[in-house]
Amino acid sequence: KSDGIMSVYQGVDAAIGRQLVYGTARIGLHRAFSDKLKEINDGKPINFGMKTISGMASGSIAVCIGTPFDIALVRLQSDSMAPVAERKNY
Repeated sequence: KSDGIMSVYQGVDAAIGRQLVYGTARIGLHRAFSDKLKEINDGKPINFGMKTISGMASGSIAVCIGTPFDIALVRLQSDSMAPVAERKNY
């Protein structure tokens, strides 16, 4: 599992977790922000600028939520490259 073709999968669980958390947060927050902006805009569709603000805000917050998974991914992948004596075996 630690060498050969199977080593490619080292850290894949953290990558999937990150994508699940980040993607869900980003899409969910974007929908919530867009709905609130539409409500503020008297129910009319929001313009490109408001959509941009909604996307930037939701993406920024989602990145903060997903960062711990990125750290886990890097640690899992880098641990497999360390000498055997120095591995933490996450």
